[in-house]
Amino acid sequence: MLNRETLEQKVIDIVQETLALETPPNLQDSFRGDLNADSIDIVTLLVSLEDELGTPFDQNALQDKDTLISVVDFLDDLLLKPEKV
Repeated sequence: MLNRETLEQKVIDIVQETLALETPPNLQDSFRGDLNADSIDIVTLLVSLEDELGTPFDQNALQDKDTLISVVDFLDDLLLKPEKV
């Protein structure tokens, strides 16, 4: 079952694998500043997240998300929060 802790670890694992990082990134890391990710890396990351989580989302959804924690927060809202009635 997917929960916040599992989601955080999945994002860390996917980012580490996608960006070929030797050590796991920190949730506070910036994609461009700390991890030196370029636009192609970000698109590849988006595809990897969609594949791993089985949930497609708008390609622009991560455009304003600069840190791992902002991506986790976005995915948490999308996948884990109950729909508002």
